[in-house]
Amino acid sequence: CILLDLSVYLSNRKVDERSQALYAAYLHFCDLSNHTEILRQCSVPPPLLARLNADQAQLYSAFEALRVIRDYRTPSTIRGFVQMSLVLTGLFMAPYWAYIQSKDPDKRWTVYF
Repeated sequence: CILLDLSVYLSNRKVDERSQALYAAYLHFCDLSNHTEILRQCSVPPPLLARLNADQAQLYSAFEALRVIRDYRTPSTIRGFVQMSLVLTGLFMAPYWAYIQSKDPDKRWTVYF
């Protein structure tokens, strides 16, 4: 089943099992395309075939987007550092911003620019 192979690929940590599931998923995509061609030879109306091709393309592109996220997502340590630095920047920069504001109290928005 294509959904099972996609699920195994997206959720498994072992590289060997992921590559096998990826190969099986691509074989399933190939089978879907071949079945569409068989339907074309059986004289199925072209609008139905166009819809099948569009659905296959959408399924394939959605899987590729998930694959990119799975393979190249940002490591959790970098994400944690960025989140922490966003919070701590305000805490560490607040005295400096107050100092800038105290030097020129007439210009209220100097800190923001």
